[in-house]
Formats: sequence, C-alpha cells, structure tokens
Amino acid sequence: MNAKFADRHHEASQRVHSALDALLPHLKFDEVGTLAADLTELAARPRVLLEVLSFARTLATRERNAATAPALKLEGSGHGALIGVAEGARRLDAVAETAAPESWADSELLGPEAMVERLGVSRSTLHNWRRDGRVIALRKGLRNHVYPARQFAGKAPLAGIANVLAVMADPDEAWEWLITPNTYTGGDPPLAMLERGEIEAVQRAADSVLDFA
Repeated sequence: MNAKFADRHHEASQRVHSALDALLPHLKFDEVGTLAADLTELAARPRVLLEVLSFARTLATRERNAATAPALKLEGSGHGALIGVAEGARRLDAVAETAAPESWADSELLGPEAMVERLGVSRSTLHNWRRDGRVIALRKGLRNHVYPARQFAGKAPLAGIANVLAVMADPDEAWEWLITPNTYTGGDPPLAMLERGEIEAVQRAADSVLDFA
C-alpha cells in the first residue's frame, strides 16, 4: 500500500470513528447492536456498501446546496392600514350581498319589522318561531336576515316547515329545497305541497335527503 493511499485510508477511518463517537451516545443499547451488525453486513458486501456510500454523498450534496442557497427576500408593503370593526363588517356585508336571497328565493322577502307587521304578531313571537325551528330566516349580508313570505299562511307558519328544518338545519338549504321541483314529490316543489296540506309526503321526501346524504 503506497503512502498516499495509506494516509487517505487513515483519514477516512478517523472521520468514520468521529461520526460514530458523535452518534453512539444517542442510540439505545439494542440500536448499537443493530448498527454493528449492519456495518458488518456492509463490509462483507462491497457492492451494497458502495450503494450506501453513493446515497450518503447525495444527501450530503443536498444539505450543502441548501446551506449555501441564497436566502429568499420577501417583498411587499405588508398588511396595509388597519380598519375598524364597523368598517370591516360593512365591507364583509358588501361581499355577502353578491349572494343576496332576492336573486333565488322565489318569494317576497321581508325583514323582521315588516314581517311582524304583515302577520299582526309580536316581534317576540317571530323570534320564538325562528328559535324553535318553525320558520325560515334567510341570511342577508353578514348579520341580517329576511323571511320568505310564502312560508306563512294567515298569521302562522305553514305546517311542515318545522319538519323540513328538523332534517336540514341550515335555513338557506332548507328553503332552496322547498322551492325546487323534487323527484320525491312527483316533480312539484315541496313548498307547493305544504301549501296544499300534504305534510306527510313532504316529510317522506325530506327524510330521503338523509338517505343519500
């Protein structure tokens, strides 16, 4: 063995010993035994050892490239000026207005005050109906609601509205289902059937929504 090769061999051995000295204190006793067995296996199979070394070089190259890569510089003006809660709510309302229920509800829509005046009931009565799931209030903007007038007969909600809300808790979803022709109601909008008093048929159709949810 020439002197140059012997020096390289010695330096490589020293580096391996240093790496093992740094690694071994972090291993459990059984892991040390497994590592020793693996090293013995690799030493007996030079081709496998060369593959492992090649993989190690690839990892080392990736780490070196990552360490020397230029740092990314973020640019921009930041978050901009902060706005107050009231202005934020106003802007959110403006965005929500793009899906206003007037565009799809297929009914006259009234706010709470107009609705109680139309029905001749108290504001608390309307509130209780909504709280108890007996009437549908559609979202209008971020904080406001409107009531489809078609869900009332005389001074009271149509019988069967509560049955639908018990199945579809989201009021917008429930009203959309009520006004849409349905194969389970013979092609009629379920709301038309409630207006005719066909409550049980609408209940069965509403229950079928759960069957295929």
